[in-house]
Amino acid sequence: MGRLPTALFVGPMRAGTTWVHQYLVARGDVCLPRGVKETFFFDRYWSSGVRWYASHFRHFDELRHVQVVEVAPSYFCVQDAPARILQKLGTVKIAVMARDPIERSWSHFLHLRRYGLVDDDIRRAVDLFPDIVDASRYSVHVPRWSQAFGPQSLHLFNFDDVVSSPAAFERQVEDFLGLPIRDWVMQVPPRTNVSVTAPRAKWLARSGRWVASFLRRRQFYAAVNFAKRLRFDRLFYGGGERSVPRLRDQDRVWLEEVLANEYESGTAVLYSWSRRCGR
Repeated sequence: MGRLPTALFVGPMRAGTTWVHQYLVARGDVCLPRGVKETFFFDRYWSSGVRWYASHFRHFDELRHVQVVEVAPSYFCVQDAPARILQKLGTVKIAVMARDPIERSWSHFLHLRRYGLVDDDIRRAVDLFPDIVDASRYSVHVPRWSQAFGPQSLHLFNFDDVVSSPAAFERQVEDFLGLPIRDWVMQVPPRTNVSVTAPRAKWLARSGRWVASFLRRRQFYAAVNFAKRLRFDRLFYGGGERSVPRLRDQDRVWLEEVLANEYESGTAVLYSWSRRCGR
């Protein structure tokens, strides 16, 4: 069946979880889902059952792996996720990546735009995909996860540390997971939003996502990864205009109003953006 995770990086998306996953893969002593970064079990594929989930970790090797981990940013603002994780995994370690709420929301919006799911109006996009801002509500979701698993099991990582001090960030991850200290530091990957483009046709991008979802549910990850290596993503998600929209002043003001509590709440002292904003 497979060994189940002992720790989860629950997100949110666009806050450095891809870098965390790449780092854990590079180490070689952490068991991650085979063939895929995220299983989406505790949100999209809950009905598939725990055996389906555990099969992603059937390659666990007790001689090589120190921990079993899933990096799953989609779980962060899912209401049922903490209870489901407790039910199937027990009180595991929970990690949250903290990023400036406005910056994270804008990056989330650009991500959806690349897949043809939204146009250039972020306000209309939020109406269609509330997670663009909801996943930035740390003052709501962090206490919810802390209450479910206990503050001793929850750790907040700072997104800015990935860029400014990757070595220190790696030491934090090693300490959090109880991993041996390595004497090398992984290079920080380039930021992806600078190359975000719009697809040539939204229906084509949506078709690509549907096909990928169909294959993932059936664990045909090799086919998905093979298509990525052949750059089929350019067929589905590329070919449109290449200019990346900038966050307009009026939209920034709107986001500041929508996310005002994230800068004013008591929990904001935990995050670097509270210092930058002089809160």
